[in-house]
Amino acid sequence: MRPKKILIVEDQFVAALQLKEMLKANHYEVVATADSGPDGVAMARKHKPDLILMDIKMPGNMDGIEAARILRRDLDIPSIFLTGHSKPELIERARKANPLGYILKPLYEGQIVAALEVAFKEREKEIIFHKSQQKVEKLLKKSTRELFDAGKLIAKQSNDLEQAEKALNILSGIRKGRKSSSEKQSPLN
Repeated sequence: MRPKKILIVEDQFVAALQLKEMLKANHYEVVATADSGPDGVAMARKHKPDLILMDIKMPGNMDGIEAARILRRDLDIPSIFLTGHSKPELIERARKANPLGYILKPLYEGQIVAALEVAFKEREKEIIFHKSQQKVEKLLKKSTRELFDAGKLIAKQSNDLEQAEKALNILSGIRKGRKSSSEKQSPLN
């Protein structure tokens, strides 16, 4: 089994380096590090990690929440947020980015590894759910198409039946006409 690929987006160089060493020691592959939201988005697009450890507060116009939201929406790459902030409004905004976790700093190896293991299990469930959902959608499309085709066949058969009924009525009329004309021509005794 290949090691899980992780992207670190952290604007503090020392914290990013510590995270990188911690992850490597626990058999994760760090594909890249970035120090801003836009750089994190670019690195994720390039390296396609399995998960992103994303700092929330970073310099520039795009913070970690916005970067995580974009990556989840566009590439379906989940994040775990890392932050020193626990304000309810920040947590609520972070929740809307659909992260797989939220870790308060200072960071400890045990909590990072535990959060990653839980996140990867959740990610597995997400992937299984998405695959099941795709199968159901395929079956639904196929069933809808088959029902539509069956409806067209039934309509055609109904039309054929109506035509056959009309033909029988015409034949019946012709027979009645022959019978009545043969009765008129028969001699009276």
